[in-house]
Amino acid sequence: MDDVGTLVAKPALRSDLISSEQCENVSQACTKGGGRKPYGAILLDSGILNGAALTRLLHDHQRRISTLIEDLFSRRILEKGFATEDALRDSHSPLGDIRLHGFDFDMLELLVKRNAISHQQATELRQYLRTQILICPVCLRTEPKNGHEGAVSCPECHEEFSPGASDRLMSKFVAVAAMFPGQKTDHQAGPPSTISNTEMGGLPSG
Repeated sequence: MDDVGTLVAKPALRSDLISSEQCENVSQACTKGGGRKPYGAILLDSGILNGAALTRLLHDHQRRISTLIEDLFSRRILEKGFATEDALRDSHSPLGDIRLHGFDFDMLELLVKRNAISHQQATELRQYLRTQILICPVCLRTEPKNGHEGAVSCPECHEEFSPGASDRLMSKFVAVAAMFPGQKTDHQAGPPSTISNTEMGGLPSG
């Protein structure tokens, strides 16, 4: 199964939206088709999942990734003494309001605009996440990188860890969710992203 198929199948299994048998059947169909039809499309065509359920699954998972990344940023900010707990708490309400209206906004960007942290500190935080933290894109387990340069697999779900701010972690879910734009209702707007476009090499934020 390709990366995108894995990132659809494993969260669906963990959420009990599909069974192990259904997962295996779809994987076999994907293999027989030479990978020409995406895993998510086979799930839809087979009737195992409808478009709304699949899109909601992907968007909910993206939200969990974004929440995890914000938590990692917050802990690092407090460890380094860049800002106070009150400053972090005060940022949550406006972020929620902004996202409620369908707009995306970077947590660190907001903290910089409110003079809670500096541009240099925001850059340092993104660098720390990208170079020092590994995150499993399926179960969201985190591990310190500890000098690992090669591939490292998650001991829980055996998916390959991704650097905390890697494009693989976020953009794969964005790409799959984009396959089903017609199924997206107004209140299921795309998930918030805490990763800067600049830091991600210009990729669209989640």
